Amino acid sequence: MISSLKRKRRNWVPFGLVWLLATWSGPFAMAEPPASQTDVKTWLRQLNAPELSQREQAEKELTALGPQVLDQLPVPGDRMPAEVRHRLTRIRQALEQADAQTALQPTHVTLAGQKLSLATVCAEFQKQTGNTLFDYRSAFGQQADELQVDLDLAHQPFWPAVDQLLDQAGLSVYHYSGEPRLALIVRTGQRRPRAESASYDGPFRIEATAVRGDRSLRNLEQQSLKVELEVAWEPRLQPIVIAQSLDQIQAIDDLGKPIGVAGAGETLRMPIQAGSTAVNMTIPLKLPARQVRQIAQLKGAIQAVAPGRVETFEFANLKQNKPQTLRRAGAIVRLDSVRKNNDLWELRLRLRYDDNAGALESHHGWVYQNVCYLVGPDGKRVEYAAQEKYREQPHELGIGYFFELPAGPGDYRLVYQTPAAISRTTVEFTLTEIPLP
Repeated sequence: MISSLKRKRRNWVPFGLVWLLATWSGPFAMAEPPASQTDVKTWLRQLNAPELSQREQAEKELTALGPQVLDQLPVPGDRMPAEVRHRLTRIRQALEQADAQTALQPTHVTLAGQKLSLATVCAEFQKQTGNTLFDYRSAFGQQADELQVDLDLAHQPFWPAVDQLLDQAGLSVYHYSGEPRLALIVRTGQRRPRAESASYDGPFRIEATAVRGDRSLRNLEQQSLKVELEVAWEPRLQPIVIAQSLDQIQAIDDLGKPIGVAGAGETLRMPIQAGSTAVNMTIPLKLPARQVRQIAQLKGAIQAVAPGRVETFEFANLKQNKPQTLRRAGAIVRLDSVRKNNDLWELRLRLRYDDNAGALESHHGWVYQNVCYLVGPDGKRVEYAAQEKYREQPHELGIGYFFELPAGPGDYRLVYQTPAAISRTTVEFTLTEIPLP
């Protein structure tokens, strides 16, 4: 979720008066019912109570309310009392991190009925999970006949529910439509039911899609077995990095013997294409004896790095060309400089996290997808003309944004949006009965 840009700055006053923030209300877009606004306002006021014990209790209670109250919390600002600002920063940081971890849990579907239309089912999936499914058959050059299905899903995790739907409807998924949603197409060829082919863990689905064996007849030591895996995720998630350490791969053949893994000590890191809902990963194994007919079991542990809730950072007074730093939970954005660069104006931003879980290391292409624009005194939005990396460190990345501003930065405001927290999770999978070529 993106914080509203229309929130007004509140005037904060000491103990005796009721804070103006208590009258503020923001939009709610969450799966769980929001906490009572009255409770939130009460604890917010108590953050500025005269007794230390009261202030500590308020911080504890607000944190315990969970990520669903983030939209009800003000952004820490310079006009707040210092202690209130520090406590709110800690509260938001804890809740943003919890929100990022919550995103790594699977969503669920409850839907029962006979002769349900595909459009009805897709709409219900989106309503309950936040994941969009849409009929892509026409765009794929396929005939889009009306489809009806019978479903009986009771709090079923997203991917098993999707697989049950697709198996019954004779459909498959195209993961590269360019948008973060599942594009449904007609299934072609013969294949095992999706529900029997996959391993599920949280919001992830892993399936073996191909096996390739290679044996040199001139050099018997040159042999390999490669297993293609498709790692898919719920479209709402959009991970940043998918990685698999080959040391954590275990394979057993149908004779009960281990199959060796090639490339010990290496880690496969897969870049994520924007707008995709899956990535392909090749697991290199050693070619087993000819009498082996299948991989009885293939196990692994994937490391997935995913963003949390998106927050907005806004910088004013650009014409002063002074460094400015803003924090939202675990994200720190610094406006380094505003300067003329030939015919354009370059605004340099640095992004870092308290813990980026490796998201700013080798695979940081996602940063270039972050929203960045200027807002003029007339309220009109100005998009950047180009962007360029000017700084790269393991925990920090600097991007220069170039704008066409004939009259200079003047009274423009810079708006930048990025996830406030980055989380890492381990996705374990077990695949069985993978036939060999």
